[in-house]
Amino acid sequence: MISRAATLPDDFTSINELLSACEVEDTMDLDIHRHALQETQTTEHFQLWLADSGHIQGFARLRFGEVDNITEGRYWYYVRPTAREQGIEARALQWAEQQTLRHSAGSTCRLYTASHADHAARFGFLEANHFTRERYFFTMKQDLHEAPSAPEVPAGYTLRPATLEELESYTELQNLAFREHWNAAPTTVKELRTEMLQPRYRSELDIVAVAPDGTLASYCTATIEPSKREGAEEIIGFIAALGTHPAHRKLGLGRALLLHNLRTLHTLGVSKSHISVDGINPTGAVRLYESVGFQTFETWLLYFKYLS
Repeated sequence: MISRAATLPDDFTSINELLSACEVEDTMDLDIHRHALQETQTTEHFQLWLADSGHIQGFARLRFGEVDNITEGRYWYYVRPTAREQGIEARALQWAEQQTLRHSAGSTCRLYTASHADHAARFGFLEANHFTRERYFFTMKQDLHEAPSAPEVPAGYTLRPATLEELESYTELQNLAFREHWNAAPTTVKELRTEMLQPRYRSELDIVAVAPDGTLASYCTATIEPSKREGAEEIIGFIAALGTHPAHRKLGLGRALLLHNLRTLHTLGVSKSHISVDGINPTGAVRLYESVGFQTFETWLLYFKYLS
């Protein structure tokens, strides 16, 4: 077995073939990794495990960040269905641990990963290797063949697309809206600017609520993308984020923004929407999504492993 760092773009076609095999076997959508592999200025780490023939058998991705003064390695790994439980999972974990310890330079660090609740072999491996289950997230879906209800915007508030000119206040809103959420890492102005300049960014789906005094009070952003999460590939509208400034909660802004974006998706011809939500979200998001027609169809288990 050979292990080496991925060479991009040269290895992309072979990695894509491995991801496709895993998607078929596990009924998953792994496009987030294809997007990451195609980023031109990435700081992420991609590692491969190859058979002696040179055929890729395993792929791992590692992205570092800081959460509550802890160095966190967000870790994903995928093994060809015919090569599972033959040692690649353990080799990939050892690589991720070594990389994270090296990056942390002696400070407290941990790995963060996830498993679909239906993939018993995967979460069994994680738990056997001292990962602790910390949280669970739902993926919810809603049919958009019919137009959702019209939003009721609270008096004095207005809805409009976000703009690059207000990046600092928009970044501040996003961080305040999510500061009490589990494992939330602050967004920077640079990160938000990069996101808003991506080719797939849709300004008509990045909507803010403006308070009577002109400040930003709430926001909702969505994307349109292919998904294979339910087996066959289809185009879905993904509600990427929905958050409200603490001073403007309990007014119905989140519901108004959500319905606004769902109606926009319907107008654009999208027939289904997905959203991911913390199973014990502190602001009652699950109830909100259920109230406008979302239903849970996936559960994800989230894990930490502290290394130092």
